[in-house]
Amino acid sequence: MGRLGKRALAAAAIGTTWFNLFWNFLLGVTTAFDTLGSQAYGAKDRAAVLSWAITALLAMTLVCIPVAAGMWWAEWFALVFFQQPPEIAQLMGTFCRWTLPGLLPFVWSVIIMKAMQTQNMFWAPAAITGMICAANVGINIGMIELAGFTGASAAISISRGLLFAVLLVYMCTCGRGCMSLLRPISSADALKAAPGSTFDANGLQQHQPAPSLEPPAVVEPLLRDAVQEVHSEVELQPAELFTKAKLSSVIASGLSLSRLGQFFKLGIPGGFMMIFDSGAFDITTALAGFLGTVEVDAHIALLTLVTFTYVSFPFAVSVASTIRVGNLLGAGRPMQARLSGYICIALGAGFMACAGAAVFIFRNRLGYIFVDNADVVALVATAAPIASFYMPIDGMFGCVQGVLRGMGRQMSLMIYNLVGFWFAGVVVGYTLCFKYKMGIPGLWWGITIGVFTATLFSMISLFMADWRKEAALAQAAAAESAAEEQLYKEHDGELADGNSGKLTAVLNGHDLEAPLIPEEARLTSEE
Repeated sequence: MGRLGKRALAAAAIGTTWFNLFWNFLLGVTTAFDTLGSQAYGAKDRAAVLSWAITALLAMTLVCIPVAAGMWWAEWFALVFFQQPPEIAQLMGTFCRWTLPGLLPFVWSVIIMKAMQTQNMFWAPAAITGMICAANVGINIGMIELAGFTGASAAISISRGLLFAVLLVYMCTCGRGCMSLLRPISSADALKAAPGSTFDANGLQQHQPAPSLEPPAVVEPLLRDAVQEVHSEVELQPAELFTKAKLSSVIASGLSLSRLGQFFKLGIPGGFMMIFDSGAFDITTALAGFLGTVEVDAHIALLTLVTFTYVSFPFAVSVASTIRVGNLLGAGRPMQARLSGYICIALGAGFMACAGAAVFIFRNRLGYIFVDNADVVALVATAAPIASFYMPIDGMFGCVQGVLRGMGRQMSLMIYNLVGFWFAGVVVGYTLCFKYKMGIPGLWWGITIGVFTATLFSMISLFMADWRKEAALAQAAAAESAAEEQLYKEHDGELADGNSGKLTAVLNGHDLEAPLIPEEARLTSEE
């Protein structure tokens, strides 16, 4: 892009900043799927994961409508809000409009990747993303040579469309397991589904002792022959019973208004949660611009270094903590969820503490990574000790918020980030920088106080959490979101024809299927 001139470079930089403002909000909205999808997978309701993915695709498509409007009118915003010259504003508008075709594919790609990640498939999304990033370099070079400035923005859309296409092909081939329609069914529900069984108002079988709710009571008579075929000496263990949901029911549930409301209840606060976080750093960069070129260069250099360090490990741990905690809460394992959460926090804080120590030790040389200007290098060395203190807090912040997202606390996190980064961080940073003439170190003290405040609130919230209650809420939400009552009614209708219904069991690692048989035949087989 730099070969096209300073105006083109400036327009692309402003256009990218404008897009990132919207993208941070969109990415925050998708955290609703992290929570709901991971909890559903933990509850072993694979059909609900697919249904939530459909809801996420619909919700994000709707959210992209105002985002697309903002991108389309980028030229006007550049003139009015950014006070840019008309020629740069026009180029920025062109840049943003040519990135619009790739907006929806990019958002849909994120949902597909999250659908795989919530089901503990991490390597495929990472490999595909890396492959597309490498291809993007060649696409950009070719499109810039072919169409100049317009080609640069068009290349972004092409790369994002390619990412979506490759992910979709992978999901439909190698990753078909992510689109399973299985959902758990209790043994009591399985007995109710069997033709010939009658139940009173309390769900108890008439004229028969109340059936045991343990899976072996159902699995042993139904699957004895199938088990023997798998292994003649297999020892019967408690089995997990599943029913296969109708694809039409899963799609209808995913497109329902109630599901959409549940998604936005977490997603909208999640979007503002991200905006309050990332926006505070953008404001500090703007404030640094009032101090001069040396100051803004030093600030951006240090901020780039800290951000790269965070993204290289703690960010991934934060995502993993959301998914793992959600999985374990959905599975009804609160103490393991608690342990996993604290381990993730320790990993994030520990890594950033080591990185912060390195920043402090090599503070006098850090600036040379970015520039050769001695004044910038000296200013980076002055602010680096503050950044080294900030970094372990930032690692803890990212991971504890990841844990809380796994618990569905997006609304609380939005408030913590607003208070921490804006009411504390930006206000203190501005005051120290300008009123007390501390310059860039003052801004960094403000950033540090902001992230410390948000982390403190988040950690207090985590310490006060009732993990057993959180697990119960997660399981209740998973059960409700699956619309089990409606699906069981449909399942009962299918079984009315006799033995056409199939009950899937997972026993000792084997998937088995056996017909649901009438009660009389079951009792005869037991005798």
